[in-house]
Amino acid sequence: MAKLSILWCTLVTTAYAQLPLEQWPEKLKAFYTVHNPVKLHLQFNQPAYAPGDTAFFRAAYLLAADGAPLKGYNLIELDVVDASGKTVLHQVFRIRDGWGSNQLMVPTDMPPGTYRVFVYDNWMKNFGRSRYFAGELQVAGEYAYSTALVKEKPACYPEGGQLVAGVRNKVVVYAAAANNQNGFVTDASGKQIATFITDSNGYGLFFITPDKDEIYTVSLNGQANQLVAARDGVSIMVTPAVSAKSQHRVLLQAPALSDLRNAPLHLLISGHGLVYYSATFSFQDKEFINLAIPAEALGHGICYLTVNSRDGETLASRIIFNKKSAVKISVKPDKPSYPTRTPAAIEVSVSDDTNNPVLARMAVSVYQQAIFPSIESSSRQTDQYLLVVADLDKPLPPGFDANLQTAEGLHLLDRVLITNSWPWYTWENVLDKQTKPQFLFRDFLQVNGRLVEHPSGKPFTDSVSITFFVMGAQDVYEVFSRNDGTFRVSFLLPFYSSEKIFYRVERAGRRIDDVRLELTDSLNHYAALPLQRTATGNPYYRYAQMRNRINTSYRYFSAASNRTPEVISRNVLIEKELFEPDVAIDLDDYTLFPTMQETLHEIVPYLQYRKIAGRDVVRLYLPEQARAGMENPAFIIDGVLTDDASYFLKLKPAEVAKIKLIYTAPKLAKLGAISRNGIVLVETKIENNAANVAATSRLFSINGITPAMPVNNSSFTWQKANPRAPQLKSCLFWNPLIRSNENGMANFSFTTTDETGRFVIRIEGLTVEGVPFVYEEYLDVSYSKGN
Repeated sequence: MAKLSILWCTLVTTAYAQLPLEQWPEKLKAFYTVHNPVKLHLQFNQPAYAPGDTAFFRAAYLLAADGAPLKGYNLIELDVVDASGKTVLHQVFRIRDGWGSNQLMVPTDMPPGTYRVFVYDNWMKNFGRSRYFAGELQVAGEYAYSTALVKEKPACYPEGGQLVAGVRNKVVVYAAAANNQNGFVTDASGKQIATFITDSNGYGLFFITPDKDEIYTVSLNGQANQLVAARDGVSIMVTPAVSAKSQHRVLLQAPALSDLRNAPLHLLISGHGLVYYSATFSFQDKEFINLAIPAEALGHGICYLTVNSRDGETLASRIIFNKKSAVKISVKPDKPSYPTRTPAAIEVSVSDDTNNPVLARMAVSVYQQAIFPSIESSSRQTDQYLLVVADLDKPLPPGFDANLQTAEGLHLLDRVLITNSWPWYTWENVLDKQTKPQFLFRDFLQVNGRLVEHPSGKPFTDSVSITFFVMGAQDVYEVFSRNDGTFRVSFLLPFYSSEKIFYRVERAGRRIDDVRLELTDSLNHYAALPLQRTATGNPYYRYAQMRNRINTSYRYFSAASNRTPEVISRNVLIEKELFEPDVAIDLDDYTLFPTMQETLHEIVPYLQYRKIAGRDVVRLYLPEQARAGMENPAFIIDGVLTDDASYFLKLKPAEVAKIKLIYTAPKLAKLGAISRNGIVLVETKIENNAANVAATSRLFSINGITPAMPVNNSSFTWQKANPRAPQLKSCLFWNPLIRSNENGMANFSFTTTDETGRFVIRIEGLTVEGVPFVYEEYLDVSYSKGN
């Protein structure tokens, strides 16, 4: 472990710490072995979308320790949340070996605005919702929108975590809607003791040497907040390194009469699973300790700096950003510019700062520059998100802008870091007895819920059998609830669409009617920021409207657009699963009766109508058991499963094509308890009748796995029949699965369309060593009369 370079002080090693400092790195390593923190990042193929668009994206699922892709299959969940906090879109997709792609269908009626996008998996629930990927989805409307910031009290953040009396402190102030504003600090008597000016992001800072127990007032933009000094503690002030060759300067102070001045203290700088520096020191008679820490010795990205007592208590802490060598990207188009409808070949090279080739995987998009407003956020920058944002305990403020390649940008970022905390662990957690993670990695769908009494809604506290029937996939699962009524069911066989799931709750083979199921997996995300409409029109929305009108006009008479899709009866799928029905009645072969009750009595064998205690009931006779079912059979009407016999009885026989019965044990066994009393398949003559079938109260829907659509970067199939049809694409090219070879080279190609102007070539990726990078290049397309 490297030694600290020390100015004006001497570090002394103590031998009486409760746990020797040299053992702390092993404790941290063991903590990461058990808890294994991860990061997720999502990259969309273009900056914004219009209602009806398909938003393609790439997902990276990485180990926080080294940025390596997580091996194996994992199910990832995606939620789109509006300004009210409501989840308006939810889907599940699968990625393999930490890198995958998928797509999100933007509904045609989705209101314009900036939506939050949360991406997470089951394992990430161990770390809290603040660890989920949080990005933005821009949905364009007729007008552009801007974030509606509301004035708020200035929040005050002493560097190191607390304002320490009797020593010099650095304090960062932040308030929304307070960019480039003057602020001031007053003591209890109203005397002004400090002033500050906020930057373009709303952050300001001031220095203060407070008296103990003194109350200070911080005023900014017409709002005020109070700050109270602690009697004791350790003050940290850091001047961050601005390059890989420079140093982080750390100034440590403690009050003159503090017991901490004579106590042995630990200084640690750690990261994901590693301790980069550690030392034991004591102030003794020194007023301060000043350290110079080489940036080269720290990890790349956010590091966790702490001052701890010998028993592990954190006395002061903050996070710092450490900049190391960057990835170099070079993009070489095969032509300086391109005509319309012309092939373009692009060569990409990836190297380190010494020009050695680097193996990397990349997602590349090429999109029009002019039609997208200037939209940039930390979530769109893979490097900034993975190296900074993913290690903060709260999101960056809207519109945060800091160029991390410059010293000025790093100083702006440092203000943000003082307002944040390290979210992954504290040394108290690491050194204490560690708990095991509650949630596990998984690559299958799972639902958690509880049973409640109906209609009271009180918890149903008993262990009973619950059978689930996945109607589209034709799969059956059975679980037992716990004594408190909670349950978990794992759908081990995947399904790939939104599925309706029928459930049956029973005890000793008899259905329990006064029990309902509630799902408990829903998450409460923080809402998207409120927006205000501007007077500026949205260029992408205008483009999308024009493109859709042109495509609709030219495709109207195309053969492909007039094909009638083949309709497959859902009952056919069920019959294939259960083999042939035992009895099949084609009602067209009979003289029909006016009611279904009479039809059952005169035409349909084994199926009996009765009236019990004033209720209409239907019973299916089970010949193998020489008895009728104890309850209504399961009705599957036009592919919809229902337990509502009254709907079946209300059908007019003239509207029914076929009634089929299944009652033999081997066939019924396939659906478990669902088919305990037999199955009645009904096919009606009513067009699109599935939507009319009475919905059972024992039915819920969940999203299946969304399969990844193949991306066809030359998808102008219908235009081939009409070369004069315009070729319009906002995104010319999208490939999330490009890799560089051992020479650091990668190639891709596409064909320009009828759009002209400047296009952005955006490359976001990761090296095999887990270093993220982002690069943009441009190419120009001009009109060619001959194409």
